[in-house]
Amino acid sequence: MKNYKSLSVYKDRDVYIFGASGGGEIVKDFLECHDVPICAFVDSNKEKWGASFFGYEVISPKKLQEDAKVYKNVLVQIASSYENEIRDELKKMNITDYISSVSYTHLTLPTNR
Repeated sequence: MKNYKSLSVYKDRDVYIFGASGGGEIVKDFLECHDVPICAFVDSNKEKWGASFFGYEVISPKKLQEDAKVYKNVLVQIASSYENEIRDELKKMNITDYISSVSYTHLTLPTNR
């Protein structure tokens, strides 16, 4: 995990949000406000797989792993309180380019939204 302080980290990246829940919604809103394209949401809850979450497909961690082999610029934004478990899962999948959920806790949206 790297400590990212700027939106430039998302430039030319295939961004996946891990956590199709309230935290994921916050991150989605922030990224959309800054015109950062989002590929999909990822969630470990198989009941969410294939569903739409705010217009984005929810995929399994296995599908993320497959995508990461195809798209070499995958960046995962963790947006869940299960961060430790997610980090362990990402490491097992050899996905090392991710942003901690702690990094988004300061996010604020423009008030005119």
